[in-house]
Amino acid sequence: MTITAVDITAELGRLDAAQACNVSVDTIKRRLKAGAFPHARQVGLDRTWVIPVRDLVDAGLLPTSALSLPAITTAAREATGPRSPGAAGGPASPQLAEALAENRGLRAELARAQDEIAFLRQLVAGGRAA
Repeated sequence: MTITAVDITAELGRLDAAQACNVSVDTIKRRLKAGAFPHARQVGLDRTWVIPVRDLVDAGLLPTSALSLPAITTAAREATGPRSPGAAGGPASPQLAEALAENRGLRAELARAQDEIAFLRQLVAGGRAA
């Protein structure tokens, strides 16, 4: 069994989740239906399911050894403040790196939600005009 590193802040579709966890798509579907992924949600007009990697870990399908933190950008490093002399160029702690990664994920999620809200508002406004 080959385990590839999975971004801790990622959300995976059912097929990608099954591949990451080395299980069948049917297993993911059954667990989803049973409520094993409390933060899973449907997105887009086609209502595709996305499952946070954290839910896969909490459900025992994905070992924590398969997790990776996303690369920290220069802007994120600058936001952490001055580094101590001789620092390796990364954030001060793994917890800080995880918090920064989660922050980026939440900002991306907010942007997606705002785009969807704007789209839905246009649909509603178009329906009222008709």
